[in-house]
Amino acid sequence: MISTKKAISAILFGILIIAGITIMATSESGVHKTTARYNKEFSVNSKMITYSKNTVEINHIHITAGISGKTAPQKRTVGATVGIRINNDSDLQNMAINEGWPGNGSATDPYIISNMSINANGGSSGIYIGNVTDHIIICNISVNGTLGFSNYYYHGDAIELYNTSNVYIDNVTVNNSQFGITLISSTNDTITHCSNIYNSEVYGIEILRSSNISIINNAFYKTSGNFSGIAIIYSTNNTLYNNSLTDNTIYVWGSESTFTTQTIPTNNTVNGGYVYYYKNEELSNITFPPYATEIILGNVTNAKITNTTALSVDIGYSHNISVFDNYMVYSKIGIYMEGVDNATISNNNCSDSMVGIAMYYSKDSVIQNNQIYTTHWDTALYLNESDNITVSRNNIANAYYQGIALEYCVKDTIENNKLIDNNNNGIYLYHSAENVIWNNNASDSKYYHGISIEASNNNTILNNSLWNNHYQGIWIGYSSGNNVSNNQITKNGYCGIFMYYSSNNTIINNDISESQQYHGISINYGDYNILANNTISNNQEDGIYIYTSNNTEITRNYIASNLNYGIYIGAGSYNLIYNNSFYYNNGSNGTYNSSHIQAYDDGTNNIWNSSTEGNYWYDWANNNNTNDQNHDGIVDWPYVIGGNANSEDYLPLKESNIYVPEFPNIAILLPLLALMIFVAMRRRTE
Repeated sequence: MISTKKAISAILFGILIIAGITIMATSESGVHKTTARYNKEFSVNSKMITYSKNTVEINHIHITAGISGKTAPQKRTVGATVGIRINNDSDLQNMAINEGWPGNGSATDPYIISNMSINANGGSSGIYIGNVTDHIIICNISVNGTLGFSNYYYHGDAIELYNTSNVYIDNVTVNNSQFGITLISSTNDTITHCSNIYNSEVYGIEILRSSNISIINNAFYKTSGNFSGIAIIYSTNNTLYNNSLTDNTIYVWGSESTFTTQTIPTNNTVNGGYVYYYKNEELSNITFPPYATEIILGNVTNAKITNTTALSVDIGYSHNISVFDNYMVYSKIGIYMEGVDNATISNNNCSDSMVGIAMYYSKDSVIQNNQIYTTHWDTALYLNESDNITVSRNNIANAYYQGIALEYCVKDTIENNKLIDNNNNGIYLYHSAENVIWNNNASDSKYYHGISIEASNNNTILNNSLWNNHYQGIWIGYSSGNNVSNNQITKNGYCGIFMYYSSNNTIINNDISESQQYHGISINYGDYNILANNTISNNQEDGIYIYTSNNTEITRNYIASNLNYGIYIGAGSYNLIYNNSFYYNNGSNGTYNSSHIQAYDDGTNNIWNSSTEGNYWYDWANNNNTNDQNHDGIVDWPYVIGGNANSEDYLPLKESNIYVPEFPNIAILLPLLALMIFVAMRRRTE
């Protein structure tokens, strides 16, 4: 017979065991004793409990003996890729018999899996229980080394519950796992007193497509790449009570009901500070204290979050939100918004985070003047299915993945941002349309490109500076209708602009120079692109490279001092090249030399002049002073193009039609500048 105090404690923690179990509570000096102050109701395993404003002492319960006179199994160590695998109630019953687990699976006599140490040795699961409705207690278990990933059901969980109910997990230790404890499509399960969940690479506890889960009195520690201590994803009506998270946060994601149906009182803490959760409220009169370490909002309006040191701000399906002047370093996702409109995110420092700022399914918002230095997991600033967003004047450096990424976004503006030393791309667009990317500095990307446009149409890339990126200044793949203009693209590792399976794009007025290994512009497997008014110079191979591309129009480009050819066509047909100016390509100079022809054509039916004019070839036009005897501006002899196509420019120009501006002489510039200052001063005094 258990004492009244112990019986009350057992009910508090939802241990629905009435007969045959010896239960021991810790003493007053026990290390698991918890003091809680709370003034609301919440449900644990369908028992409605009311806490008053007075202090309530809750003692940690330990199960020490079995059922019907059986003793609990002795502590043992299991070393296996999957320590325990249970697929259904029948599996559970058979394994209980084979392993000597007490109980019969009923509410009054649950199976007990206890006193076990599982070393998965880098395998994919410690304990997997699926499709089970029998009552189970898992207690006094340690799981180590579940870091593998083999399929949907095995992805590095210390413990995974799939489509279960009535499972109670108590006093489990997790170390070195991808995921600590995962619940998928489950309901009415409880996890309590797991005080040592650490070294989880992704989540300590993940609740996915589940409901009525109780997470009580657990502790989470980040000692490696941990993303969040507790993740609630597409799940409803769950209770988080009195959990302690160190260098971890609670992550809510997935749907409006996910954001608006949880019970998360402030006795949950992050780094010792309170977690604030508001739902379905108007918050114009709420001030969040500076010591708030996490803020979660669902379906709220007029919230203002400022001057906090929160590790995470997580907001879903809300309106008129302002998040500004927060210092959010060492966070997971510093600021996460889902289904939000009319939000302003400004002047926040989200450095040393896993992801700095992320926005899903949102619209009509502004993200400006934020600092995101160093992300350890993913993209610094990420937009997904978010439209009419302005991203402006942010400083982003050393992102683990992309600097700024847009996926499935329409009509966003990315302007005046500085993106330096990011691992992947400075700016990345995927399946996004009608966006404007202008006046950004995206340089020194360590492994990929300054700007990457993938499967994205009708975007404008304008006035950007793209320097010293590992591969391309701009990469365009599987995309059409994009306008790339007035960009400064210099000293990129492979090419200035690289296009792949992309058609009907316009590349105009760009300055492309000093590509370190390959070409100024490279077009591969693309048709009907226009290259006009670009300055393409000093690239390591060709100025413009065309391969298996057709109907390209190349006109009014200044192409100079490229180590190989000014234009090289490896394969392609009906490309039109006219009114371009070629200087000093392929080792040519002011005197024509057939060994240093400036262009090469291995395609078919390419045309090197329009009906009225060809191109200006500096070496050919200046070969002598009598090569335009009728003074019609056309050199009297065709310019022979290298390659197997036997192409010729039949109307080579005597003079270049392209003006390439040079920086003015300083002796001229200084007096002009002084005059401008004098005039401005006079106007100010008038």
